[in-house]
Amino acid sequence: MNWKIRLPDGSFLTDDSNSVMLETVKMTACLYRDGFAGKRVPALTTWIHFCFTLKSIANWLFLHKSQLAPKHFGFALLDQQSLRELFTQVGRGGWTEAHCLVRRYFECFYIGAFQTTVVPDLDLNARLGNDIVGPICAWLASLNAYSKRSGGRISRSFLSDLLGVEKDTLTGASDRFMAFLRQFEPKACDSGDLLLSGQKRREFPGHRTITIEAALQTSTSFSPAEMLASEIEVILRLYPHMPEQLISPETINVKELKSLARKYSVEVKRTPFMPVETGMKYLDTALSWVENYGDELVEHFLRSMEAVLRFTAPCADHHSARSKWMSSILKDIPIPEKLKEIGGGFGSLTPNTRRVSFAKRRHSPSIHEAIEVLIGAIVVIIAILKPSRNSEIAMLRRDCLKFNGYYYLQSDLAKRTVGPFNSEAEAKPIPAIAAKAIKQLQRLSAGLIAQFDERDDFYRDRLFVLPSFYLGERKTIYSRILDRYLDLFCDYVNLPPDELGRRWYVRIHELRKWTLLLMFWSGRESVMDAASDLAGHTNVEHLKAYIELEFPGETAESLDALYIGDRLRTRTGFSGSEAEFAELYDRVLNHFKVKGLDLVSERELRAYLLSLQERNLFHIEKYYAQIDGASRKVCVALRKGKRK
Repeated sequence: MNWKIRLPDGSFLTDDSNSVMLETVKMTACLYRDGFAGKRVPALTTWIHFCFTLKSIANWLFLHKSQLAPKHFGFALLDQQSLRELFTQVGRGGWTEAHCLVRRYFECFYIGAFQTTVVPDLDLNARLGNDIVGPICAWLASLNAYSKRSGGRISRSFLSDLLGVEKDTLTGASDRFMAFLRQFEPKACDSGDLLLSGQKRREFPGHRTITIEAALQTSTSFSPAEMLASEIEVILRLYPHMPEQLISPETINVKELKSLARKYSVEVKRTPFMPVETGMKYLDTALSWVENYGDELVEHFLRSMEAVLRFTAPCADHHSARSKWMSSILKDIPIPEKLKEIGGGFGSLTPNTRRVSFAKRRHSPSIHEAIEVLIGAIVVIIAILKPSRNSEIAMLRRDCLKFNGYYYLQSDLAKRTVGPFNSEAEAKPIPAIAAKAIKQLQRLSAGLIAQFDERDDFYRDRLFVLPSFYLGERKTIYSRILDRYLDLFCDYVNLPPDELGRRWYVRIHELRKWTLLLMFWSGRESVMDAASDLAGHTNVEHLKAYIELEFPGETAESLDALYIGDRLRTRTGFSGSEAEFAELYDRVLNHFKVKGLDLVSERELRAYLLSLQERNLFHIEKYYAQIDGASRKVCVALRKGKRK
């Protein structure tokens, strides 16, 4: 954890003059990690976020140093009134609002462009007029504030120096802050109304890309304030260990602070549910690559890399000459017939240029591009067929695959720790095709480790040892690297963009949620325990939270009614002949000892079931009526009477 951050007054947290504040945040972080704030040691990711929050609070205190004197008292002068102000700001716009970044940068821009100390009080949640934007853009250009490398965006180094704000703070700033800056970045506004990042590594903007108008006006989610509240509670629990420097819990009402922040924020932004046809298309392509090309592609890639690494490249410092030399070697390596279906580009490596032809990547990928698409396909298969979190997949060990008549996947649990370490989950069953994908990655990793002469035990133990474009080097393994491979895979699949020009670029957590919700809708309560266990949840309530977030406003009763209505409306999925259905119909009559059954419309049925269930007039029991020799059966029935 790097504590050398720049504070609003221009000093660094590590300066001697800030020793009290530095000791406050460092000791608080250590006490929390060592378990002094509760019965359990926090997970590593939870602790890291807590440390970032400590630094954010320190920044905020220095913005209000005349009232809260952080240099002398650390966090000690924070009280309910000052925390009300903090939570109001975080509720309105996250830490970007709390640190007043939009207002502070606008004041700097205006004073510099108009050479005045009087700054008008404008609505910065709306687009500014050309009479304001034009002079500011001219002033920024005169200072060489625009970065050519980032497509005409204002240089983050320039912004960092202008106010003494850390680059990491600017990188993680809110969409509203990015939309505010975009008004002064005319060359970066060639994307229409979408708020795009400066670098274009994908063919289209992602499905989560929002418009500039929405970014300026949409409220921040409640999540930052909710997280801050839980972390303030941690600080309050640590007060007995540092009473001279931490917040006294006697007058602090965290519940009131959360309620205050909720007034200005919106509900937590949830992981979007991928359309079923989108997920099926990605899964279908991923399965095709692993089944049809994976084994031969891995072997051909390793042979190609071995052939290139066997010789020393002439003009090694000149990229163009080096690429031509490598391509000449690759063209002499025979391409397996099966791989020719992918395209004829295996005789070359990917050129190091920003002018990427996505069409060429699809029709004739290079050997390096093809292996990247395969890795993306493998990630899709693992994430869908064994729902996992990002880090759980990224940190898989090379010996994660187990076999005992069936295949099992062994992984860590990202949100469960034993002491300072992630706990290891019980091995979970996976389909044979997922095992095949993992075996291909095992072969690739083993081959690259041998070619790189890898000595680091950490990498020698990893499943994901990924090739760099620069031969003889590997990529560092972390979750965002896998996101990059998923992007390459999605661009290869080439689904059409939506009306705003956005493509659905999948993420591991979206694939995880997609699978769990499909399991739920196919089996309802009968699969809840199995799905929760497969996902590594500590209890089934976590899966229910997914369902409630995806269908806001739906009660348990309405979901039950929807499900039962669907089962009965489709005649329980029966697809046999009319004679067989008539036989099944008679068996149901005899089983329930009734004279007849009425098929009603879905709307009427759902309303009726919902009405009954809201009044607690029936419960569901599973009855089975099965045709001899067949596996078709009814497995839902209603019984009147109060639940027990």
